[in-house]
Amino acid sequence: MSGVALLTLAACSEPTTRPSAAVSLVAGSQPALVSRSHGEWHSGRVKYADHGHRPAWGRSGGAALSAQALVDKAGLADLVVTSFASRDTTAPAGSIVSLAVSGLASGRGRWKGEDGPPLFVRTFTHLGGGSSDTVSLSGVTPGLKLLIVALVRDGGGRRTDVVTATTVVLKGPDLAVSSMSGAAEALVGMPVLVTAVVSELNGQVGARADCDLYDGTLKVDSAPGVWVDAGSTVSCAFAPTFGTPGPRSLVARVENVAPRDYDPANNSGTFTLAVLSGLEVGVLPPGYLPAFVFDARAADVVGSYADTTWTYDFDPSGAPLDSLYADTSDTGRLQTSEFHGTIYNEVPFPLARWSLGQSSGGAGLDTLDARNVAGASGAAGVTCADGSSGGVLRLVCAYDPDAVFPLGRTTLDYVRFAGLVTYESRSYEFVYGGGPCVDWASCWDDNAANQATGVAGPWVSPLTVTARIEAGGFTYRALAPVPLATSQATTNLPKICSTTTYTFGTHVFCESLHVAQTVVGGTLHAVGTTTSP
Repeated sequence: MSGVALLTLAACSEPTTRPSAAVSLVAGSQPALVSRSHGEWHSGRVKYADHGHRPAWGRSGGAALSAQALVDKAGLADLVVTSFASRDTTAPAGSIVSLAVSGLASGRGRWKGEDGPPLFVRTFTHLGGGSSDTVSLSGVTPGLKLLIVALVRDGGGRRTDVVTATTVVLKGPDLAVSSMSGAAEALVGMPVLVTAVVSELNGQVGARADCDLYDGTLKVDSAPGVWVDAGSTVSCAFAPTFGTPGPRSLVARVENVAPRDYDPANNSGTFTLAVLSGLEVGVLPPGYLPAFVFDARAADVVGSYADTTWTYDFDPSGAPLDSLYADTSDTGRLQTSEFHGTIYNEVPFPLARWSLGQSSGGAGLDTLDARNVAGASGAAGVTCADGSSGGVLRLVCAYDPDAVFPLGRTTLDYVRFAGLVTYESRSYEFVYGGGPCVDWASCWDDNAANQATGVAGPWVSPLTVTARIEAGGFTYRALAPVPLATSQATTNLPKICSTTTYTFGTHVFCESLHVAQTVVGGTLHAVGTTTSP
């Protein structure tokens, strides 16, 4: 999906790269660890893409200047200006002595090279003395044209240049937690997979943020410093562990958004799960076949988005100066499916067979069939096999017996993530990554998985998930035909205008918004089968 992300799911010197295509898992007859491919997992510090608007530039004499103004929903803008040597703009240089910022009347004719008369002029003289400064501008709106005049002194203090740059106020990044999902139940002391889908809604610039998970007011997991490109969607994969039973109301929040977030009101989402104790599960008697319970869900979301803006400028007498009309629209589709299963027994590795599959209307969406699958140790007492690739999580983990679960337990997670990239949380790295850390808070999230699955066409009910594990003389099977139902929703915000009176004129900004979505989705909670020779 290009442009603006669907609302329903949905600095420049950093390196930018898109992760490579997924690597297929090939079953073999020799014992082998089913693991993620290093070719598709990349540092979260590297941007997977950056399609946002770039800063404007100006040059004069030996100095150059970049400028970008981003406004939030309340009308407060951050204007970031950075000075460079004109012969080398790869690294900031010199110092900014003062700034004069003028708001200009906008219009089609004037966008082509002729600046309109100033609506206001603001000066900033008490700056930090460095090569980069951020100044605040109140009462501005998207689309307002700014003329920046800067005095830039070179590094040696021998020369001062007057540098001008013209830019347009953009909407700041609007990160929103559009949905949360995960297993319906968790066991005391056992990690549970929870996913938050985060979208950038304005489509003009991307942002970094901390993707955090809370149990009430207590932070229980974090994926720090994730990058969300303009108009795109990503997922945050959490793996919290709870020490006591009871219902949990989890909250995912995007925090510390940089640049400034456009609308903090949509920065969180909620998800409820039940944490069960060993007594609730029960101790299985000798000879009892271990239970295999699971829940599954799926969603195929199609949406459209149209954002229309108008700007009108008037001189002090009320005579019109000019007007500007802009229309931003987009359509797109996101698909996500989940299967979370628990076997109340520690399944031994190597697995004789591990197979998974997803299909819709008889058409295959994803498949895995591996034999003689070895595991690798993660956190203490946990052994996992990871067959994840191309934005699909395929993970089976066995947990050693303990006082709460004397037979141990095994989890199976099979998730088709939404968005371009999935970021691992610190808990995820601690439990499954085997990193050099002693608890989740000491682990650093540094992985991002390529979301290469894309869209598989319209889903037809039911979306069927199959799972099979053969190990330790038992065969565990799950058949999950998720029934899909269609729901539709439309949001229409009529044309609303705001008027700002400046020293030399009046600026009127108007905006209307239309969002429509169709969701084909459903959930299923069921029990699989366990057989033995």
